[in-house]
Amino acid sequence: MEKRKHLLIAAGLNLLFYLIVFLKLDSIYYINDDLMIQDIMSGAFLGEVSNYTVYMNSVLSGGLAFFYDILPRVPWYGLFFYCCYYVCTTWILYRGLCLVSKKIEKVLVTILLFLIQGLLMLHFMILIHYTILAAVLGATGIFLFVTNQSYEKPLQVLKKNSFVIVLLLLCFLTRSQVFFMLLPFLACAGYYKLVQGSKFWKELLKYLPLIFVMGISVILLSVLDKFQYRNTEWTAYQEFNDARTSLYDYSGIPDYQEHQEFYQSIGIQEEQVALIRSYNLLLDPTITSNQLQQIADYYNDYINQDKTILLRVKYAFFDYVKRMLLEQTDTPYQYMVFLLYGLILIQVIRTRRWLPFSSIILLGFMRSMIWIYLLYEKRFPIRISVSLYTFEILLLIAIFFMEFLTLEKSVVQTDKKRKSYMLLSMLILIFGIFMIPYLDKVRTSYQKQMDINREGEVLYQYMAQNEESFYLLDVYSVAKYSNHVFSHVNFDFKNYLLLGGWITDMPLVESKIQKYGSNQTVNLVLNNEHVFFVTDALRPNEYLVEYFSSIGKHVDFLEVDRIPYKSSEFIIYQIKEIP
Repeated sequence: MEKRKHLLIAAGLNLLFYLIVFLKLDSIYYINDDLMIQDIMSGAFLGEVSNYTVYMNSVLSGGLAFFYDILPRVPWYGLFFYCCYYVCTTWILYRGLCLVSKKIEKVLVTILLFLIQGLLMLHFMILIHYTILAAVLGATGIFLFVTNQSYEKPLQVLKKNSFVIVLLLLCFLTRSQVFFMLLPFLACAGYYKLVQGSKFWKELLKYLPLIFVMGISVILLSVLDKFQYRNTEWTAYQEFNDARTSLYDYSGIPDYQEHQEFYQSIGIQEEQVALIRSYNLLLDPTITSNQLQQIADYYNDYINQDKTILLRVKYAFFDYVKRMLLEQTDTPYQYMVFLLYGLILIQVIRTRRWLPFSSIILLGFMRSMIWIYLLYEKRFPIRISVSLYTFEILLLIAIFFMEFLTLEKSVVQTDKKRKSYMLLSMLILIFGIFMIPYLDKVRTSYQKQMDINREGEVLYQYMAQNEESFYLLDVYSVAKYSNHVFSHVNFDFKNYLLLGGWITDMPLVESKIQKYGSNQTVNLVLNNEHVFFVTDALRPNEYLVEYFSSIGKHVDFLEVDRIPYKSSEFIIYQIKEIP
């Protein structure tokens, strides 16, 4: 009865929180990756639903595509996000209420957990992104695992952690890379649970069925996903996409004049380098995955030629220390982490529980290695850093609660009890102070993206009104635009195509452009009078004239229309080949 009451309180308070937030703000996609995934599943990209979303496991995307097929006007992708968020935040609060017994503690824990959830999740509840959602699912699984009651029998452990398995598998299905990034934190959580018992190996045996079921499930879902992409077209695409990622996300593109000899050795001309720099890779089907990978490997070796691996690790370590102690890049997350480590240490000193504290030392070591590795690779977008902090903070707060309960049991006197309440109150006060600038940061980010999206809306409305035409979009002219999650959503077939990004060389792209009479965009734009090239007026297109000339096609850019927006304008071109 008490547990049901706690669940109702947690569900009700979270529902109220969501209503307050979303009556004031309209959620939007953080970047256009999620929009592309939604378009593929909903049929807006291809004209029919598909589960080939590449980054999301095909089991999950297939399920969402099924719902789109049944009720095509419902924004299932956005609903999936918010169902996951709601379940996670509700269950975290529910578990917190179940852990403590006194009313004053329940009030303090409720306030504290709302502050933590807000600081960790609010930004990406409003500006949603599937990488962060995967992190929230995984971190919630860790929180529930650590705070779960201990059981003696292996099957009991498995049964009572069944919801943890569901959350971890949803993390894997949403973004497998995030799940594998989660594993070191999961290992630390497991180690913390194991050292609670009197005998380590006896405790480990209890968790073997849980580990086995989790491992088999991940392997099975991986096999199903691999089977989905088993044919040669998708295998070739995966190779191309890996090479594209290496080039654009990690190494960078060397200048042609300085590295002319290298480019010539792999069969890449100067005009192609300009095209690669523009990211409009779909205009040149002759550029191969092998060439992109060679460029990435060559330039990575070139920029690191004077640096040994040891020296690069040293630089990464100093970058890590500087980022943690001197920079404000990760504010307030790094301060939350420092505070929680410190408070757990204080609790351990008071209870003299040195063995469980070894898990904190392990966690500190593991998180340092992950950060140093990512800084070594020079690839650290905010969605990755926030994911890491989400894992770490929810794990630390789970350990903090477990040590708090141990501390409460070890003290009897009223004045010592008051010290425990003061500990929770101090956390609430500090996290409340963190929340003030954080809310302003969230509001600023949200408003900035809303302003950006308003600029792009005029273009997308224009294209939607000209259904008989097909538009090829310059990547860097439109990549910054995303869209609303629920309002102004249109799942009709989209008569435009981004000329680069992770969809490059995807078999679905060929299916899309074949609707207009060709399987290559370069032929399509030259031979179909209803196909147009769209670019921002601030973006030069001389590189395209030179590229077409290099392949023996002299072209003229005929301006069809101009679409003004606040700071510039979009130009609609028809590209005509000159006989």
